[in-house]
Amino acid sequence: MQFASHTMSVLICVILHSGFIRNSLKQSNNHFSKSYFCLEIRFLKSYFVSLHHHQLSLTMEQQDIFPLLTVYHRRLAMTNLRFTRFLHERINWKTRLIGIRGSRGAGKTTLLLQHIKKNFGNVDDAMWISLDNIWFKTHSLTELVEYLYSHGLRYLFVDEVHKYPDWAIVLKNLYDSYPDLNIVYTGSSMLEIDNSKTDLSRRQSLYTLPVMSFREYLAFTNVIDVPPVSLEELLERHVAIAMNLTAKVKVLKAFNEYLAKGCYPFFLEAGEDYEMRLAVEAVKRLFPIEGYEAVAIVPIGHIAPDCPHPEKKRKEIDEIFKEI
Repeated sequence: MQFASHTMSVLICVILHSGFIRNSLKQSNNHFSKSYFCLEIRFLKSYFVSLHHHQLSLTMEQQDIFPLLTVYHRRLAMTNLRFTRFLHERINWKTRLIGIRGSRGAGKTTLLLQHIKKNFGNVDDAMWISLDNIWFKTHSLTELVEYLYSHGLRYLFVDEVHKYPDWAIVLKNLYDSYPDLNIVYTGSSMLEIDNSKTDLSRRQSLYTLPVMSFREYLAFTNVIDVPPVSLEELLERHVAIAMNLTAKVKVLKAFNEYLAKGCYPFFLEAGEDYEMRLAVEAVKRLFPIEGYEAVAIVPIGHIAPDCPHPEKKRKEIDEIFKEI
């Protein structure tokens, strides 16, 4: 209502003002008056165009923010706090701009959602978004941030930042335009993050989330929770540490399982498809072509047990990886 009344007031002023201009033009036919009239028309046109865009922006903000909130709340509700990657304790979360890079499936999204769940009593004091969401096909990140910021939000967590056009420039502008806005972003394309045209080094703290260590694998699979050991302590007490560990768990058996499937947390979800998903990721890393999806075509040969050609037997997964 306030916006509508403001528009109506401006419209009345414009009508009165344009009537005054017409009367002036009737009385004076000189070049200066015509130029003045043209300037007035251009001003009014630009004003109403901006007013129209503002009205559309208000409609977009009120209606279209809910799909993002729904996804955010759903993902947050499904986030488990039982196991947290080591990097969470090493990040200085007070920094205004934080970047977390790492390979796809390493646990970056879970890390962000776990941090929100642990540290925000009201989860709507923060917002998590993924820039590969189809919502951003018709909306901009800048418009979303303006809406969230104007409604009091000061903590924004952004996933898959490399999917957004000119993401580094956009982040730089958001950092400079909103002095008390805290942004944490993640990206799977480490090459794009390292080689971004816009230098964010003076503004951000950049971290790397590697694949899971053997120690993390043991905790993730509920085998045993081993506290971190420094290199100095390991060199001094390696015998005692090894004896204590082997008395509680069959280390070699667990280590072989870790080598086979333990680097990425999604192995529990993927099940038998874990190796195939790793193969797809390997192809993506070898051929990072923008706009194309990687597909691994695995030469498994004939599967039938009664195949007359023994040389075309089904290949083992280690042979497949060697060929890839």
